Amino acid sequence: TIDGLIKRFGQINFPPDYLAFLRIHDGFSKYTDTGLIPTRSMSQMYQRLQRLLSEEVLVRPDGEVIDPASLIPFYESFGLHCYQ
Repeated sequence: TIDGLIKRFGQINFPPDYLAFLRIHDGFSKYTDTGLIPTRSMSQMYQRLQRLLSEEVLVRPDGEVIDPASLIPFYESFGLHCYQ
């Protein structure tokens, strides 16, 4: 649920328009694409992404290091661990 998502990621202020979108489309895919991750799976997908990034150093174009814990996946492409 959206309330569970907000509770799980309490340190993140989700944009109101994203939360409104989730109330309409809580998980959505087209054809063979995995698509939007449902809120019930978001925590599991977050853990998977954290494992994938555990050995990486992420850097923004301006040189600032990105904390992987601040990245929450919301879309997975074709089940290939390619996240948005």
